[in-house]
Amino acid sequence: MKMDNKLSIDLIYFLLTYISNLYILLPRFREGLKCLGLLQATLKYPTLLKPLFVAVAKPLDSAVMDDLFHPQFSEPGSNRYRAEVDTLTHWRDFLQDAEGLNLCILYSKFKQNIMVT
Repeated sequence: MKMDNKLSIDLIYFLLTYISNLYILLPRFREGLKCLGLLQATLKYPTLLKPLFVAVAKPLDSAVMDDLFHPQFSEPGSNRYRAEVDTLTHWRDFLQDAEGLNLCILYSKFKQNIMVT
């Protein structure tokens, strides 16, 4: 069996399982909304109540990425400390340069170049 066929069979199995679970759970979800009176309001004002049910994706920028990491530095004045500060500076420079670029595309091109050579 080719890898493409195996991938498509796995994908079909996943989708069927997902859809069947939704088929079971959606009526229960509607009943819960009905008892709270939200179903009628959602049907009447879908755009107004959309933020209650659909998360708004906030794109990652350099400030958010920088806030995710909290480095623990070595003793100030040591060689290790200087190397860690230097690394942090390069990391922040990379984040600034990469902001706005599609890094997934860059990574896939990088990976293809490695596989070719």
